[in-house]
Amino acid sequence: MILDQNNYNFQNPDPNGQLSQFKSLRYDPEMERLKLALIAINKWEIHQIQNLYRRAKKGTARGSQQAVFQLLKIIEDYKVEHMESADPFMPHATAEQISNNRRGVHILDQAGNGIPMYVDEDNFLFITLTLGRVNGGKSSAIFNILRQISVNKLILDPKNIWHLRAEALNAQTVFWPYSVALEIPPTVEAMEGLFLMLEGISAICGLQYGIVPMSESAKLCREQVKKYIAQTGKNTTICLQDIYHALNLIDLKGIKRDYLASCKAALMLLVGPNNLFATRNGLPISEIYNGNYILPTHRCSRLQSQALYLYFISYKLIDSYEALESTHLESIIVIDDSSSYISKSENSFGSGYKNSYASHATKKLRGSGQGQIFVNQDLISVYDDIKSASVNKIIVGGLDEISNEIATMMNLTEEQVKYLPQMKPRECIAYFPKHYPKAVHGFIPEVASINKDSLNG
Repeated sequence: MILDQNNYNFQNPDPNGQLSQFKSLRYDPEMERLKLALIAINKWEIHQIQNLYRRAKKGTARGSQQAVFQLLKIIEDYKVEHMESADPFMPHATAEQISNNRRGVHILDQAGNGIPMYVDEDNFLFITLTLGRVNGGKSSAIFNILRQISVNKLILDPKNIWHLRAEALNAQTVFWPYSVALEIPPTVEAMEGLFLMLEGISAICGLQYGIVPMSESAKLCREQVKKYIAQTGKNTTICLQDIYHALNLIDLKGIKRDYLASCKAALMLLVGPNNLFATRNGLPISEIYNGNYILPTHRCSRLQSQALYLYFISYKLIDSYEALESTHLESIIVIDDSSSYISKSENSFGSGYKNSYASHATKKLRGSGQGQIFVNQDLISVYDDIKSASVNKIIVGGLDEISNEIATMMNLTEEQVKYLPQMKPRECIAYFPKHYPKAVHGFIPEVASINKDSLNG
């Protein structure tokens, strides 16, 4: 025990010759130890605690003694509470540390004392990675966040359930069937924008040199578009299916036939039997970015989902080239069940790409005010660079597979990491280091869940 009323001796001489043994506490190193003990249990920043400490140092003999005993009792009560609760996340954060005067986005209510955690909306300018087991409450946690965020929202939904929350989010759902053209922001030259998009498509399709024949094909398509506009006066664009067909017309000089065959196969998979990338009059992406939209992707293949996500963030990045850098959140993308869009693939030898092509755009988008929330069931399948770029971390409902990587990413102790498999649905650990340097343990607010009954109703 650091201090108690039975063994604490006030034996330090008072250099000013004052007779009160308690007034000499202001010169006593034991008072510094008492302060450190209060800091260790996260009580020091509380206004009432500091008042007690001042009374202990500078009060009357009786007042000083009472203040010391009160501070000792606070420390002892904390020890008893910690032993009885076995809560690895004690000491709890104070309201002054995490409540932000109840302004911003309400993330959770802290376990043990119910103190609400609020973070500024601009915290979501930094990428947020949300993890948790199936039916743990990840989507509910994100819904709770989104209904409080004031900026434009886009939700990529592979589960086809978010349309049930569209009204609550004041959002529109883009119902199937829909299609996507290669719309280029008017702020850049069309071929420059197309090259950047096709470079990304080559990367996710595993076409190391596929950008060469696809770029040549895109040039032919652009020439045809210019002629069409000149003859009709009508504007149009191109799609991946146009590029696929134009591959048969390009000059093969310097291009291996194997590259050409690979490009055709990849583009055929992307266009697919659902014709996702087979129209010149596709989703109005600029309009989508200026509103609240839910885009179900349950009809898309894994490769199509990756290309769709890459297209959206590439458009946003290209459109931001001439814009001033923003330090405030201006729009946000939620990628639910992000394994469909960004999870790394493994080959038969247990290895695959560690980094994602999309991470370049993902990191740079922050400068344009674009926030992103990735939702995934585990950490193992997420690309390394996406993980490192994710400043904010949220775990909802626990994790079955845990690792030291979690401890490093979220600044968790070994005891806290061991607790993760014990978490219940709605139980949450939130780590927003720009707001508070430690992980906060609590429960997400109650929201209407999306389950089988609501789907049938």
